[in-house]
Amino acid sequence: MRFQVNVQDDVCLTLPEVDISPDRLILTYRIANNSPYRVYLVNQLFHRQGSAGFHVDENLVYAEVNQEQTLLLRKQLIEVPEELDVEAPEVPYVTPVEVDSAFQETLHLEFPIRLYGPYRRQSDSQSLFMTSQFTFSIGYILEDETIRVSKVNLPTGTKHLRIDYTDLLLRQRVKEIGPIQANVQVVT
Repeated sequence: MRFQVNVQDDVCLTLPEVDISPDRLILTYRIANNSPYRVYLVNQLFHRQGSAGFHVDENLVYAEVNQEQTLLLRKQLIEVPEELDVEAPEVPYVTPVEVDSAFQETLHLEFPIRLYGPYRRQSDSQSLFMTSQFTFSIGYILEDETIRVSKVNLPTGTKHLRIDYTDLLLRQRVKEIGPIQANVQVVT
């Protein structure tokens, strides 16, 4: 992955709340923008709903398990793998965070957490297992250079901001926290 991770740039990610109940993981993340530039969080992931368009879901995260059996929870642009030919890349919508302000969001992730990604093939068989740790990461862009941001009206009536895939691909940075020790139920 080409994205810069945990760059020292006065953008700070914290997790004010991590709570695990028998049926879900509740995770509150907070981004403080102490930089001299507006920040755009790449955090609005969506479900494709055929002819109904897209449905933005604040509780949706990209989830995968790495070789160390760490669950990776991500809200960010995922680069199209070189071996795939896609009609259109999946580009999350963005949330602006002004200079000297913060954005906070609480995620409710029901167990088992399903492994999910924009270019991940769904398995025919389902396997349930536990991981003992997870990370959380979020993508963002600093508006230290001009960024073309467009407004999009979804068929659901909601309005969102969008940045072009190429701009995100070239300029996205990632803040990551973890691993956090926690038993989390996962399904493939």
